[in-house]
Amino acid sequence: MPDTYLPGDTRQHLLPSLQALASGFERQYSGLQIESDDLF
Repeated sequence: MPDTYLPGDTRQHLLPSLQALASGFERQYSGLQIESDDLF
């Protein structure tokens, strides 16, 4: 997504939520990785 797609103010507000979302997915993914490693 190009930077010009969102106004700067909106990006400033969205960024923390996106980072929180990403870390949430990361935690879920690493949890899934551990589970699948246990299966094999």
